[in-house]
Amino acid sequence: MQITTERLLIRQFKQEDFPFVYAYVSDEETMHYLHSLRTILQSEYNDTKVKKDG
Repeated sequence: MQITTERLLIRQFKQEDFPFVYAYVSDEETMHYLHSLRTILQSEYNDTKVKKDG
């Protein structure tokens, strides 16, 4: 699923997104406010890795 507006694109993560995601997920202060996002990102990463490896 993808949602597009004039200023925003929301889509599922792609494999090439993970280095950028890792950069902000690794920031302790950022994750203080986005703690629940960590669980979602780990799940997305695992799903993507399984698809790639599978």
